[in-house]
Amino acid sequence: DRAIGIVGVARDITQKEKAEATLREKSRQMGQLLTSARHLTASLDVKEVLIRIAVEARTILNAYEASIYLIEADGLTLTPMVAIDPPHEEILLATPLDVRHSLTGQAVITRRGVICNDTTTSDINYHVPGTPYVEDERVLAVPLIVDDEVLGALCLNRTGPIFRDEDLALAETFAIYAAIALQNARLYRALESEIETRCRTQEALQQSERLYRSLFEQASDAILLETVDRRIIDANQKACNLLGYTHEELLSLSVSDIVPPESQELVDEAMQTQPGEQPAPLIEGYDVHKDGTLIPVETSISWVDNDEQNLILAIVRDITERKLTEEALRRRTEQLEALRRIRLEMTNQLDPSALLRLIVSYAVKLLDKEIGGLYLYRPERDLLEWALYVGHMRAPIGTTLCRGEGLAGQVWEYGRPIAVNDYHRWEGRVSKMLRYSPPSVVGAPVRWGDEFLGVITVSDENPGAFSQYDAELLSLFAAQAAVAIKNARLFEETQQQSRRLSQALIVSEALHHALDIDEVLEQVTRGAASLGFARAAINIREPDGSTARVRATHGLSEEERQILTKAPLRWADFETLMQERFLVSRSYLIRQDEVDWDQLFDGATIPARTENRGPGYWAPYDALMVPLWGSQGQIIGLLSVDEPLGGLLPGLGVIQTLETFANQAALAIENARLYREARREIAERRRAEDALRESEEKYRTLVEGAAQPILTLSCDGVLLYVNSVAARILGIPPEEIIGRSISEVRPGSQTASAVKILQRIAASGESQTFEYEVTVDGQIMWFQAHGHPLRNNEGEIVAILVIAMDISEQRRLEERLRQAEKMEAIGRLAGGVAHEFNNLLIVINGYSEFLLDALPQDSSMRQEAREIQRAGEQAAALTRQLLAFSRRQMLRLRTLNLNDVVKGLTQILGHVVGEDVTLSLSLAPDLGSVRADPGQIEQVIITLATNARDAMLAGGVLSIRTENVTADTRSDRAGTGIEAGHYILLSVGDTGHGIPDEVREHLFEPFFTTKEVGQGTGLGLASVYGIVRQLGGTIQVESRLGEGSVFQIYLPRTDIVDDLDMSTRHKRANTQTILVVEDDGAVRRLTARMLDALGYQVLDAPGASAALDLLRDHEIDLVLTDIVMPETSGQVFVDRLRRLCPNVDVIYMSGYSEEALKHHGLLTPGIHLIQKPFNQGQLADIVSRVLGQNKDSPAAG
Repeated sequence: DRAIGIVGVARDITQKEKAEATLREKSRQMGQLLTSARHLTASLDVKEVLIRIAVEARTILNAYEASIYLIEADGLTLTPMVAIDPPHEEILLATPLDVRHSLTGQAVITRRGVICNDTTTSDINYHVPGTPYVEDERVLAVPLIVDDEVLGALCLNRTGPIFRDEDLALAETFAIYAAIALQNARLYRALESEIETRCRTQEALQQSERLYRSLFEQASDAILLETVDRRIIDANQKACNLLGYTHEELLSLSVSDIVPPESQELVDEAMQTQPGEQPAPLIEGYDVHKDGTLIPVETSISWVDNDEQNLILAIVRDITERKLTEEALRRRTEQLEALRRIRLEMTNQLDPSALLRLIVSYAVKLLDKEIGGLYLYRPERDLLEWALYVGHMRAPIGTTLCRGEGLAGQVWEYGRPIAVNDYHRWEGRVSKMLRYSPPSVVGAPVRWGDEFLGVITVSDENPGAFSQYDAELLSLFAAQAAVAIKNARLFEETQQQSRRLSQALIVSEALHHALDIDEVLEQVTRGAASLGFARAAINIREPDGSTARVRATHGLSEEERQILTKAPLRWADFETLMQERFLVSRSYLIRQDEVDWDQLFDGATIPARTENRGPGYWAPYDALMVPLWGSQGQIIGLLSVDEPLGGLLPGLGVIQTLETFANQAALAIENARLYREARREIAERRRAEDALRESEEKYRTLVEGAAQPILTLSCDGVLLYVNSVAARILGIPPEEIIGRSISEVRPGSQTASAVKILQRIAASGESQTFEYEVTVDGQIMWFQAHGHPLRNNEGEIVAILVIAMDISEQRRLEERLRQAEKMEAIGRLAGGVAHEFNNLLIVINGYSEFLLDALPQDSSMRQEAREIQRAGEQAAALTRQLLAFSRRQMLRLRTLNLNDVVKGLTQILGHVVGEDVTLSLSLAPDLGSVRADPGQIEQVIITLATNARDAMLAGGVLSIRTENVTADTRSDRAGTGIEAGHYILLSVGDTGHGIPDEVREHLFEPFFTTKEVGQGTGLGLASVYGIVRQLGGTIQVESRLGEGSVFQIYLPRTDIVDDLDMSTRHKRANTQTILVVEDDGAVRRLTARMLDALGYQVLDAPGASAALDLLRDHEIDLVLTDIVMPETSGQVFVDRLRRLCPNVDVIYMSGYSEEALKHHGLLTPGIHLIQKPFNQGQLADIVSRVLGQNKDSPAAG
């Protein structure tokens, strides 16, 4: 058979292949799961199991990262436990997840696996904060659940292939095995932990027993275990050592065997607490040692709960050291208190020698020792000298140490306390003190500020006796001792100074009472020796001056006195010697090796003395020579001293006292020489005494007849004498005053101040002048008193003489002068301001007048122009008030009767004061006349009436009174600033609220007002004051609060009668030429325009030079000029004008009044005045009047 073809049958096995592949894959996965399960259960360590779970899961599901989270007890937190191969493992393991807000938490909440293949669009937060985002990252999370308990979650991350449902199923299956393995590991760990705990508990119990026994035996305190019946059943070794028993001996004792009865009571009381209660407090008492010694102890008792019975645990602490410390502290406290008491006692001891011994005794007592001493610093030798000691130390007094030598020298060197506890082996020991110094010695510096006084030491026979505390305590004591020594030395110096002064007073007293020169010189030598010298002598120069002889001695032996009184001192040799010696103050210190005394005292042989004792000490023949100076500046003798007690050089105070004695001796010698002459003068002195008695009688007569009060008082203010004037002022008869205190007679602060001044006079011995206020008959009077000390024959102040002078009038005048000067200064200021305003007002008022003339009657601008003119006129009125205050206002004086002016104002005053105020007039019928401007007087009255009305808002009485008055030196008005003469008094009073003193002080000052803003200019009373003063009068104010005020105006009375024949005004054609001289351009142009409008020919010049040029070139009929100009004054200009054109009249343009210009000599014949500000009518009036007078005069023709 031949094959003819091939038949093929094909079957599609794709699905089969896929199924087989799937089957193989599942088989593989199951194999992996089983293998992984074996791996997971191969370990029972929880950490190892977690790591294996993560590793196996990452392998099975092909992930690059695997992490495991365990849920916390709160059920809300997932804690990362393991992370395999994450890029940021540390961050991931440190960041717990919130179950509610994470993909892994979602798996825990739903108990199912969760897949997120697109993390960019997922609503669930899968990202751990702090880790970077991974592109195309896929996340799968499955819960770990065992027995329905969620243990945590497994989280897998990979990139590339997405997680499919098969992957999720595989992961969930793996999670079951993983959860079982984890739970097994955890159970095993719990079992293992319990077994370990039991083992540890058993071991701890054994360890606790060992530790208890170790603590019991090794405790630093004694421990006793006792039964309730107080038998000792156990004790540690410390208890055996403390009480001196063996362990077996202690267990055979009861508590009563080791605790004395007095401490047993405290123990029994502590045992009252029951088991379980708070431990008993610590008991401080004693235990008994086996040898019977009492041991101070502190015991703590507590109950021990035993299974069989309650036991008592007693912990006993040996407090012997603490007791010793407390005792040391108590001792130190007592030492500090003793130090305080010692300081007080030392400062009360002012005798230096006794104080030094007291200091050493207290230092020894303070440190509880028996030996002590004191080194004193000798600055003149720069050495420490052993001055005194207490105890049995026998170092020779006077032994010296240099700085740094021995213990005291080193204390001096280093300035701090030093304690040496084995002096004989100390490297700083000195041989001269070695045999005297005990083994232990402590020293401290005695220092007052920067001044070193010495070293105080305390010693002890026992080595090691002093601690650093002892050294510091001694240092504190030394500081207080330094203060006491300094005080005592200061007191001694003061006492010595007092003794020196007493001796000086004794010698001075001898000079006053003794005429025998030898007696006085003996007193001087005794006084000189009393200053601390063994010998003293006085040599007096003979009349020829070549020699001097000893006239008085003290302390010399008879042999020495005989030699010196017979041998003359060669004065020429002595003067040569003095020129070569060092001068101490005004005295000479002569050393023994610098002079041959046998040669100096001619023919004398001076007995030998001991040798010099060392530097800084007085040598045997050293002498201090003090010259006796005569009244003519010559030396008349010598006071010499030698051998000072103690051998030290004398201080400056002693030398100065010696010089005082020498001066007194010189005075006594000269007085003796004058004695004979004095006897001849005795008769004259008696005659002088008679004259003195006569003078005293005259003095008494003068004092009693004096117009001034004269008193004599004791230094404490007791009245010893008063003359009749003083008695009258005091208001008490003289016989009742004497012996009483001035403070009793005239109590008050003034008297207290005066008594203090008297006391100062008594203390200083110098006269003083003071002022004193006295009220006599209700009137205050001021006296200027001069106090002078009165002394007795001894020069002591025994009383104070007081002579007083009444200065009441002077004080009132001074007060008025100060007020007048103040008002004058304010007036000058106000006048200056008004003068400056005048130039401005001339321009304002003048051009407003031109403006009104130029405007048609129906012009709408006329009202504005009138307002400008009205404001200018008001400003001019204000300026006139200022000028009135400054007394520079132009016044038109007439002879007036003030009654007529007051009567003429009656109706106006009624409108001014209103219906609530009653007007009362009291006008003198025979009233004299005054020279005044009627308008100004009316202004004064209306101003005062207006102010009175404002003070009586509720109504009252306004009284106006006129009176003729005369003032002289005897009248009541003599002290009010009114000159003697005849006056007309105009008085305006009210019953208002009165004026306070602080307002009265400023009442007449311009712009001062008490009214509200906008209701007063403050110029009313200032103008009144100016008008009255310009009229030569005076204004005074009397006021009492709540009662009212009275203004009193005194105007000079006049007998002048006015000439009633008024000259007629000449009307002439205005063809004259007028020159206007004014530096203010606006005023100059306005004045020229006014004159031009009046038809005059006008030339103007800005100053004197230009005006004089015009006068030379033109014929001028009249000159109008300002007074104050920059180039030169108006007066100088007019003087030059008179020399150039003597017949030309001049009109001054000024804000000053005519009286002011006359006072300064500016208004002479041919010179007139127009006061600024002026208008065209006023200018036309004065120009036509002056030119008319000129035409009518003979010179005009």
